[in-house]
Amino acid sequence: MNNININNQKGVTLIELLISIVVGSIVISMLMSILIMSLKVKATFDANNKMQNESYYIVDKIQFNLLELGPQEIEIETVGTVTTVTISHVYDIAIDNNNVISRDYTITPIIHYIIFDSSLNTLVYQTDAGVILLHSSNVSISSGGVDPVLQLINIETPGLCDFTSTSPCSEGILKLSLLIEVNLDNGGVIEPKLFVTTIII
Repeated sequence: MNNININNQKGVTLIELLISIVVGSIVISMLMSILIMSLKVKATFDANNKMQNESYYIVDKIQFNLLELGPQEIEIETVGTVTTVTISHVYDIAIDNNNVISRDYTITPIIHYIIFDSSLNTLVYQTDAGVILLHSSNVSISSGGVDPVLQLINIETPGLCDFTSTSPCSEGILKLSLLIEVNLDNGGVIEPKLFVTTIII
């Protein structure tokens, strides 16, 4: 018969096994909480980045269209829930045979519109070619109750113009106060952020 020495056997006791399970669980739960925190930070960063990109896209699209238009008259009007900024190109520069520069009003005026509808929370740019939504379809624009979304600031001599159809201004500053809210595909909503910018016209 074999003699077995009980004191010489190597192995893990039940207490050591329990301690290792508890320590392993603590380490895994710490790693999981770090992972969850990193995912939340990334989601917040992505949401802020998307809203900022939306505001940049809106401003870039308006500036591009204005640069192509060459605006000479600006007016603003609010009717009900719709605010419309009308931007017109009403004359071309002409040079006659004597090299005299003058304004040629015989052209057909080109008129563009920037339209904000507070009931639909949409901002569009309208030309003869059609209407362009200035933001993604899952984004809504509102004023946030501070300033109007579209506002014109007079930089001409006071009293010469007031941005109305009877007294349009030839230049001004378009101030955009955009409270941007992104609606996610899963039905969630990213907390709205306010972006304020100006465009010189």
